[in-house]
Amino acid sequence: MKAGLNLYSLRTFIKTEEEFLYTAKKIKAMGYDYAQFCAQLNEEWANIIARVVAQADLPIFLTHCPWERVIEDTEKLMEEHAKFHCKNIGIGGLPNPLVIDEKMCKKIYDKLNLAAEKMSKNGYKFFYHSLTRIEPQ
Repeated sequence: MKAGLNLYSLRTFIKTEEEFLYTAKKIKAMGYDYAQFCAQLNEEWANIIARVVAQADLPIFLTHCPWERVIEDTEKLMEEHAKFHCKNIGIGGLPNPLVIDEKMCKKIYDKLNLAAEKMSKNGYKFFYHSLTRIEPQ
């Protein structure tokens, strides 16, 4: 069996490329085979991830990106993921106001589905991991 680790829990240890490389090597030495990157991804960080993955031999299996980028910048997001050979793009949830407004939620889901279709046509998979909490009234 292979195991992966969500890097969100270690986000304070991967703020720079040097920290990320050190942490990735430690994770690999602990026996992890993959990692999940959860952060604001951009071209600079895609390049950093590519270098760290190559040096630490710890592939990024899945990312969590802001839902707005998935909808508005799907092509660029796929280009960034290609740099570190990750074919799985996800979001960690939607803000409460969007989730509790049925019409708005459906509108966002429709847009996410269009982005997911575009990803699928390019060999990527889209994942949605809902971390949204609904606050009591």
